[in-house]
Amino acid sequence: MKHQLRGKKRFALGSISALLWMLICVQSAWAKEITTTNIVPPQLTDWRSTIQVDQFDPAQGILLRVDAVIRGDLLGTARYESLDSLATDMTVKMSADTELRWPDGPVIIAAFPAASRTQPTTEFDGVVDFAGTSGATLEGVIGFDVSKTATFTQTEELQRFIGVGQSDFQVTTSGRSRASGAGNLSARFSLTTSAQITITYTYGNPAIDIEKSTNGEDADEPTGPHIAAGDPVTWTYVVTNTGDVKLVNVAVSDDQGV
Repeated sequence: MKHQLRGKKRFALGSISALLWMLICVQSAWAKEITTTNIVPPQLTDWRSTIQVDQFDPAQGILLRVDAVIRGDLLGTARYESLDSLATDMTVKMSADTELRWPDGPVIIAAFPAASRTQPTTEFDGVVDFAGTSGATLEGVIGFDVSKTATFTQTEELQRFIGVGQSDFQVTTSGRSRASGAGNLSARFSLTTSAQITITYTYGNPAIDIEKSTNGEDADEPTGPHIAAGDPVTWTYVVTNTGDVKLVNVAVSDDQGV
């Protein structure tokens, strides 16, 4: 995209230094992305794990935005036995809070995987074996949840992700299991959870090209345009965005106040 700026005044002897002032717009259709994914394998709840996320190398450009997402998965086994004297429907529920935290503790984002099963049972069949007509063993109960995206654009937030090494983050999970439906029951649970953390860096490489003309002549020519002292002169600056980041509020000035 090109921006043309003009300035007109009487020519005075002396050098002219062009200064460019601009803002970088974070929302850019041209910006590039780097995505990293870390996986915490399944383990029995509750647990805490440290993951290392590759930092954004500033040599690649300017970091504009960071998006973080966490996915939590659970896999459980539920065993129950109704001890009631009447038939009833038994429900088992398993859930977990899976959180991504800053190294110093505060939660960044969280996912809440959950799963439930409901099955009919007869009156107690006389044996607590988590089987028969009054009980069951449910294996492979699964659930998952994907968090909302946490987005960071402020300078102080982005600094946490910039460097040439890795940043440590904490991932924690706390689980809950319950059985209901009978006033008298026996239940046992086994619950494992895993997590997947995805970090996306959005960055760009801002660059510009400035072409200056004097009274319509290219000011970059070795000989340059000849202007007599006291003659009117119009300088025209054509600013072209040659980078991959959208620029806004572009202004050019020189030491003569054009």
